[in-house]
Amino acid sequence: MLEENKILVVDDKKKTYDKVRSIFVPKGFSVFYASDIRKAFRAFRTENPQIIIQKIDDNIIEPSLKLLRKIMNIDYQSTVMMVSSLPSLKAVVESLRAGAADFIT
Repeated sequence: MLEENKILVVDDKKKTYDKVRSIFVPKGFSVFYASDIRKAFRAFRTENPQIIIQKIDDNIIEPSLKLLRKIMNIDYQSTVMMVSSLPSLKAVVESLRAGAADFIT
């Protein structure tokens, strides 16, 4: 039996989730949404997603980096893509150092 394809979207606004869902659900993915770091970590533990798309807020990057580090400590092979509309160099560098697979702007 094939493993279910799962994506977790972490963003305080549901717009990103709606967009990801509209693209990937027709392709057979299950897409989950978490509006904050606690819910995201809980969803990561219970759903075991193959891909995590996480928004990082440039004004306060530490909570997002903390979640990324926790995920990497549990499963360093997790695919976490960080997303920001206007990222700082610090956010990009720190995210990649912490284990993000990519940083999307």
